[in-house]
Amino acid sequence: MTDGRLAALVTGEDEFTLTRSVSGEWVPFELHGIDHLLFINHRVHIVEGHCETQQYRYSIQRTSERKSSLIRWEYLRNPPDEAYDYALGHVHVEANFLGAHDTPKPLRDMHIGTGRVALEHVLWHLISDWGVESKADDWKSILSGSVEGFEGRRRAY
Repeated sequence: MTDGRLAALVTGEDEFTLTRSVSGEWVPFELHGIDHLLFINHRVHIVEGHCETQQYRYSIQRTSERKSSLIRWEYLRNPPDEAYDYALGHVHVEANFLGAHDTPKPLRDMHIGTGRVALEHVLWHLISDWGVESKADDWKSILSGSVEGFEGRRRAY
């Protein structure tokens, strides 16, 4: 689906971030088969010998600019402050929503609750709905197996 490589960059004493880094810049991945990009930023904290996701941002983007996202999944393990009213796991969609007041509200500003989303589900979505070309013919079994591992690890802690 891409020729880019995900890197684990040390960002703290017991912390690392999974992302793509080119010349020290965190940049999105080019995708095979489409002109859109995938930005991954997944921060992990090591606690008592296991990894805990602290936050992530997976974004399908039109350009390398962060504000060009079409769909963006975000997760925070803990709210940034007491006034944070949104679901800790949520998705933003670039579209307008006509609600009860007939005034369009940008969906990108809404925090639509999702719970935690496995990166594998984002990759599956890109292949099945966006036409991204997988580099592996058995991508469904690869992603399915990896999702099973995600679910098992998530329930373990």
